[in-house]
Amino acid sequence: MKQQIKYTLIPALIILAGCHESNEFNGNISELVHTNVRDVEYSYTDKTLGRSITTPVYNNATQMVHNDSIFLFLNPNGEYRFTAYNINSKQTKSFVPAGYGEEEGLYYLDLNIHNTTATAMDFGCGRLVEIDLTQCFNDEYKPIFYDLTNNEKQPLGAVKCGEKVISTGIYTQGRYCLSDSRIGKENYWVNYPSCVGANLSDTLKSILYASNYMTLNPEGNRIVCANIQYGCLDICTIEGNRVQRINESHLTLPDIKITKKSNKREWHPVAYSTENVFGFCDITASEKHIYALYSGRTYKSYKNNVDKGKIIFVFDWSGQHIETFHLDDECISISYDNNSENLYALIETGNNKEIIILHL
Repeated sequence: MKQQIKYTLIPALIILAGCHESNEFNGNISELVHTNVRDVEYSYTDKTLGRSITTPVYNNATQMVHNDSIFLFLNPNGEYRFTAYNINSKQTKSFVPAGYGEEEGLYYLDLNIHNTTATAMDFGCGRLVEIDLTQCFNDEYKPIFYDLTNNEKQPLGAVKCGEKVISTGIYTQGRYCLSDSRIGKENYWVNYPSCVGANLSDTLKSILYASNYMTLNPEGNRIVCANIQYGCLDICTIEGNRVQRINESHLTLPDIKITKKSNKREWHPVAYSTENVFGFCDITASEKHIYALYSGRTYKSYKNNVDKGKIIFVFDWSGQHIETFHLDDECISISYDNNSENLYALIETGNNKEIIILHL
């Protein structure tokens, strides 16, 4: 399950702990955008849910992206980690067998799409896999893999736009690493968000912000990074080989405890309380808007269902809240389709999963 993957991400560093302190919203964190979750969670918008689409392949899926007639599903515990499905021809095709090999994969959390190309970061091997949805059903097609562990990096998430790769990880030089294969150079950009105080080291901040969903706008000049463990939305521009923050929105504060070890060689664990309010379950975007699937749940109350949600927040690319969608069923993943301008949602109904269309 996705929840289990989140906590195996860096198990020695991110763990659940007992109740620590209240996570009431504090409006004086920084000078950037601050959105109180109570203001947006109960903001209703009437939207019509379209027909369901039935596919035979996604009951074990935790993430989904969509382009035209093709869905791509992430199956993190499957024999093959990814499965494509064409809703017109009813064809299915699987990619990336489980394993350590050059064309195999281990641990995936996020699956995102930029225009027609899907990417996912294997944080077990430090490789980014790229799957072209316009070519993936060709007989000779194979996914492309990119090793991101050069210069002793520890990447945990990444997106790709053309020849540029933007990654997050256990980085002390900056929150984002932008590498460009055309010039053979990488640079780090942007300080870590300021919600937990300036006294934390960048290493501890990188651990705190380790689990994220990221996506790009269709033009590829903006990126949004949504934190899983709590509600921080970080929005940046991409100009050439520079990444600059536009804004950050905090829906809640993280309920954490930092335990400092006496031995300086040991890591300092970041422990989340069982009453910590989880943030985003998935994120997708159009040229004008960001669609963020929100949990708002605690592990204490929801256990392994903490990584699902019934709320979709809509923001513009400045970080301002626009509207809120409320779903009847638990949602696992969302994907915006630029062709139809609809939002697709992977939902759970009992023991089954199905896709619904939210006509925007």
